[in-house]
Amino acid sequence: MSDQIKHECGLAFVRLLKPVEYYAETHGNPLYGLQKVRLLMQKMRNRGQDGAGLATIKLNVQPGKRYISRRRSVSSDYLKDLFSGIYEHFSELPPEQLQDAEWLYDNMPYTGELLMGHLRYGTHGDNSIETCHPFLRQNNWITRNLVLAGNFNMTNVDELFNELVELGQYPKQRSDTVTVMEKIGHFLDDEVQRLYTWFKPDGYDNKEINELIFEHLDIQRLLRRASRKFDGGYVIAWWNLSTASTFFQRFNADGAAIGAAEIALMKPTAIIINAARGGLIDETALDSALREGRLGGAGLDVLAQEPPPRDHPLLSNDRVTISPHSAGLTNEC
Repeated sequence: MSDQIKHECGLAFVRLLKPVEYYAETHGNPLYGLQKVRLLMQKMRNRGQDGAGLATIKLNVQPGKRYISRRRSVSSDYLKDLFSGIYEHFSELPPEQLQDAEWLYDNMPYTGELLMGHLRYGTHGDNSIETCHPFLRQNNWITRNLVLAGNFNMTNVDELFNELVELGQYPKQRSDTVTVMEKIGHFLDDEVQRLYTWFKPDGYDNKEINELIFEHLDIQRLLRRASRKFDGGYVIAWWNLSTASTFFQRFNADGAAIGAAEIALMKPTAIIINAARGGLIDETALDSALREGRLGGAGLDVLAQEPPPRDHPLLSNDRVTISPHSAGLTNEC
């Protein structure tokens, strides 16, 4: 991991697990999430990038309140411009209001629990702000909204585009990002409609069905259907109010975001990379899948226990490369 980072997109995520009031009281900063995602994006900045964007989502809002905020920049100093524009919303607030986390959450943008940052490395002719991530697919139904960012090098964009047209869609652009977003969006709509049709005959009203969709949206089924014909290389991140809520509820309860069920959905040639935090992956399930040939390999910079015990099974697994929590220590930082 000593190679210099030169020409890559960057993705940064922050999920605040506690109410924003907690961060105001504990850290003295109700905008703690913004501070952390900015630091992550600054660390990933490299000379090949030419734009940046940030989206935030609020999980607990009443109808009539904006819950998705997004800003993008392609200026020469894109990170400074991006966050200057975001913090400008707070510049004229009196000090007492700036420290009122509950009021900020209810009334100001960019105060959500979920934050997604993207640094773009442009690889095609159109490097305008329209091609800067994150992308939004918005809908008045809260469960149908979609926020997406990634790094795509799809080899069959035309095939995927034509399939969308055959489904009755009218994509606004023939590009891998728009195509991937609309592909996921199509099956998200379909999954939401399936659940609505399932619960409606039982006498639930539409507001109650919304809550049931939050609880029962099948993320695995959705992604299997959406990505069935994806061909090429891609790193993708996407948020929908239902999936974000469901995913993090599961993470809190089970302790691992990727377990045996998620690994079983992957191709035998897939490689798992974790440079985030130990415990995100069920290490027992990962070791079993690798030894049984159900997974191609793994690159781990973090483990649930550090340092790991000498008899940790992953240390003797030939399909695993492990670094000692040092993947961020490039020559440039």
